Amino acid sequence: MIGGPIVKPQNGRSYYLLASAPWTASQAAAVTLGGNLVTINDQTEQDWVFETFGLFDGVNRNLWIGFNDLATEGVFQWVSGEAVTFTNWNAGEPSNNLQGMPETFTHMWAPNETLFGRVPGRWNDIIDDPSPFAQTVQLRAEFFGVVEVVPAPSTLCATALYAAVHVRRRRRA
Repeated sequence: MIGGPIVKPQNGRSYYLLASAPWTASQAAAVTLGGNLVTINDQTEQDWVFETFGLFDGVNRNLWIGFNDLATEGVFQWVSGEAVTFTNWNAGEPSNNLQGMPETFTHMWAPNETLFGRVPGRWNDIIDDPSPFAQTVQLRAEFFGVVEVVPAPSTLCATALYAAVHVRRRRRA
């Protein structure tokens, strides 16, 4: 892990930046932290993730997100199971073709990615571990997972809910 937890005040969720690894390894690491690779629901969240992690520690980073078409080819969904309410594909994406290899996983282009029509922060579908292939197509070889951990309801909230239900029952009696 490179960084985190970083708590986003607007939603109370914790985020981590993982070391460079394939998408499947990054998702497995996210699960061990109690979350998943990040789900992005709107432009505000897209901007926050990109601005927070795209240049983390001054290093340009391609960022793995939890969007994939593992279950059904061509039907992208969030690994978290959340509804798809927002996408941010680069022009021509998802293309599902890296020299004949199907592309299943999604990442955000790094802040300095402008070659071949790439737009920083836009999404691209790619193979699980592009590192060996990346050297031949001038693609940045490192991809860093962004983990999102949704907090469990706090004990205080659970206690307040229990008390409210208990008081209501007493009033009825």
